[in-house]
Amino acid sequence: MRSGMRWLLAGSLLLNLLLLGFGGTVAWRLRHGAVGLVEGAMIRPLHGQDKRIMRQAFLQARPEARAAQARMRAAHLAVDTALRAEPFDPAALQTALTSWRLATDAFLASFEAPLLRGAGAVSPQGRRGMAALGDKQARRAARGVGP
Repeated sequence: MRSGMRWLLAGSLLLNLLLLGFGGTVAWRLRHGAVGLVEGAMIRPLHGQDKRIMRQAFLQARPEARAAQARMRAAHLAVDTALRAEPFDPAALQTALTSWRLATDAFLASFEAPLLRGAGAVSPQGRRGMAALGDKQARRAARGVGP
């Protein structure tokens, strides 16, 4: 019986760790949103000093990126509002879509300065690792698999 209790305890501990990891991931994504996802993707392939350099570059630009993300979300809500409007107004939807596209472009542009600043200080190996991330995403897109 003691052996069965040990397995039960180990299984319970494993389940709790999995739930804790899942909950932490969800909380992190809710807190950091798309900004955190982009930063995380760019930093993930790096190691040591390269990782610290890029993290610092993104940290300095985070207020601008978060503001751009808020504008992008607001523009997306305007698209949803235009789609739900009765009577439907195609001109209002076109205006909202244009605003959303511009806000999305501004959000993506908010990562240019930290990427330029950080990449200039990162090792050649680190830059190759960052470029490999883009290669991986391109291969996934070519297969029709998510972003």
